[in-house]
Amino acid sequence: MDGRRQNGSLLQRRRLVSRLKVYHTFREDQNLVTMGAKTMFSGVFSKWVARATFAARLLLGLIYVVFGLNGLFRFIPVPPMAPEAERLMVAFFQTGYFIEVVKLVEVLGGLMLVTGLFAPLGLVLLAPITVQIFLFHFFLTPGIVNWAPSAVMVWLHLVAAHRYRHLYLPIMSLRGKQ
Repeated sequence: MDGRRQNGSLLQRRRLVSRLKVYHTFREDQNLVTMGAKTMFSGVFSKWVARATFAARLLLGLIYVVFGLNGLFRFIPVPPMAPEAERLMVAFFQTGYFIEVVKLVEVLGGLMLVTGLFAPLGLVLLAPITVQIFLFHFFLTPGIVNWAPSAVMVWLHLVAAHRYRHLYLPIMSLRGKQ
């Protein structure tokens, strides 16, 4: 009888420790999982979200590093563009500094994303560039084949930023703290 009681209490302690571990993990990952009803899928969901945000951050960073370096050193040939798009790109190149500055920001922001150092800042720096790449291809290059890759970049950016949404939410408030 005493052995059953000890085994029962041991089992209860193990269950309690297991629940505490799950709760602790859940609290650590609260920026990945909305703090609401705790379900049995919370741990699986948070792991999937963490992996997805990591993959999106890494892929987006690699895209920006490669194409930023390409803009500086021109090792990938530029495909033919629509006349309106070509005129805009010529105007950017004629400024003498604009493309170089944008490509330098792309490389630095991409390195921030790839290394994970200052990744939230890298996402903030690259956000307007991602939007402009999408708008450029959507309005100035005809066909879904031309603008779909930039739509994927926007999606990658949003998925990567999801990991750091707790840092971005305070700047979205109407009024700052006084």
